[in-house]
Amino acid sequence: MARAPSALYAPVDLPPAPEPDVFKKGFGDGLVRALVLGITDGLEQHWCELRAIEIVLDEVAEEFGGEDPLQADTRALLDGCLASCKELRDEIADYVAIDLPEPAEEDVELVRALIEKVVEKA
Repeated sequence: MARAPSALYAPVDLPPAPEPDVFKKGFGDGLVRALVLGITDGLEQHWCELRAIEIVLDEVAEEFGGEDPLQADTRALLDGCLASCKELRDEIADYVAIDLPEPAEEDVELVRALIEKVVEKA
C-alpha cells in the first residue's frame, strides 16, 4: 500500500462502443478491459441470483393467495437490488452491452430447495 499512488483515477469518459482492438492501445486499457469484464460477469451473475429468488417468492405468494411472503423492508431491498442491476446496466450501455438473462432452471430449483429447508426447520 505504501507504494500505491495516493489517488487512483478510473476514467468515466470511456469511448462508447469500443472496437475490439481498443484494448491493445495503451497502458490503462488492460485495466479498463478487466473492469468491464468483471462488472459484466458480476452483474449477470447477481441478476440471475436475484431473479431466481424473485421467481420462487412469486411461486410462494401464489400458494398464499397472492400475499407477498416478504416483509415490506425485505421486499424493498430485493426490488432495490433488481433496480440497481438495471441502472448499472443502463449506465454503462454506451460502453458494453450487458444482458440480464433469466436464471437457469437449476438455479431456481436451488432456491426452492433452500426455502424448503427453511420451512422444514421452522
